[in-house]
Amino acid sequence: MNDIVFIGTYSQRGSRGIYVYRRTRGALELLSTQDALNPTFLALSPDRRTLYAAVETGPVGAVGAYRIDPGSGRLEPLGVQSTDGDGPCHVAVAPNTSDPLGPGRWLVASHYGDGTHSVLPIRADGAVGPVASRITNAGTHGPANSQQHARAHSATVHPNGTIYACDLGVDRVIAYALDYRSGELTKSNGFDLPPGSGPRHLALHPTLPLAYVLNELSSTVAVAHLDTSRVGQVISTIPAGSDKTNVAADIHLRADARYLYASNRGHNSLAVYAVADDGALTALAHAPTGGVCPRNFAVLPGNTMLAANQESDNIVAFDIGDGLPRQTAVAATVPCPVCVLPLRATGSSVPQ
Repeated sequence: MNDIVFIGTYSQRGSRGIYVYRRTRGALELLSTQDALNPTFLALSPDRRTLYAAVETGPVGAVGAYRIDPGSGRLEPLGVQSTDGDGPCHVAVAPNTSDPLGPGRWLVASHYGDGTHSVLPIRADGAVGPVASRITNAGTHGPANSQQHARAHSATVHPNGTIYACDLGVDRVIAYALDYRSGELTKSNGFDLPPGSGPRHLALHPTLPLAYVLNELSSTVAVAHLDTSRVGQVISTIPAGSDKTNVAADIHLRADARYLYASNRGHNSLAVYAVADDGALTALAHAPTGGVCPRNFAVLPGNTMLAANQESDNIVAFDIGDGLPRQTAVAATVPCPVCVLPLRATGSSVPQ
């Protein structure tokens, strides 16, 4: 079970839905598929027994829940629940280990279409109940066409319980507190990014009060100081002088937090940064992803990385033992892959 990898897809080019693989020496062996409509972003329950998938549709999307067979990784559907929002592009489980009813009681869905976050209860059997609360991000809209209104892109749960919501439309990361009894979200603070940034995802440093915010529209990473709600260093994800049209996609830290990676769609590369003891970044290299449009990637145990190239229908494996991604294999061919989620991950990353 430790080598199981789930792949989320768009329902295009013959995709079946969710693909279940076993990792074997850099390659991926297909174990099973689960029929689903646009099961794009994936998340796991804290006990790794249930998989959740954003059903990315509009004007009203949904989330699917699946029990994971402990032997084969095969998925058993537990039901699909409306998220009461347009185009859910991200789901996250909010664990609360101090809750007497147990961790993983709430799921947060982020909607790109209408800039909302919905909170849904997770039942004892892992299934998802109806929406308990819903909130719309607020802020000043940015200058880009995709920033005409709020566009919630992700919600990352900090170990202290704070939820950091990236909103591409308003150039802001908004901090929310979650009431674990009612499921209500309350805005606490947050921080602004430079106009036109388009924050998409973030990675949390495991020991420092820092978040590395990936900005889709400006192709940059911003180092945010969570204790002061201040943005410090901002560094490009593409080489100086590049003439390729690019939008950034995903961001992850290696397990030891010594290296940070960000993927580029257009430049089709992984930007590599060294992380200093104080969390500052130094650009090191840009490694080709072995495909087109690296929408998502994951850092796995053993210093392995898997990148999902959406438009070339492939999953490519890399060795990152010395920090620099070195392609080892085209691990699998998958129609329109957009999310890679290992059952056992390492490092500080977006999918939980």
